[in-house]
Amino acid sequence: MTYLGGQVRLRRESKGWTRKEVARRAGLVSDTHVRLIEEGRRADPQASTVVKLAKALGCTPDALLLPSYAPPPIHSYPDGFPETVVTTTPLEPEHFNCRCEPVEAR
Repeated sequence: MTYLGGQVRLRRESKGWTRKEVARRAGLVSDTHVRLIEEGRRADPQASTVVKLAKALGCTPDALLLPSYAPPPIHSYPDGFPETVVTTTPLEPEHFNCRCEPVEAR
């Protein structure tokens, strides 16, 4: 079973739904598609399918796909989300996923 399959099954069972009910709510052709995803036999479904499943199950696609995904609690930002993030640490080339060559000053 994949992480995605486990999450779909866990969330479906927590709602007391059958695979057929999830398929209907997600607008999928049949419950076989849901079964194959849950069993990990359809490990790489289309993004649109994951979005439909997430919407039907009341979560985000990230919650179905990413084991480390945990949305921040709403009470973390009592005044709303900050618009900008300020850092006092300068960013070095190793912070980026690219090859950065030093540039000499003219």
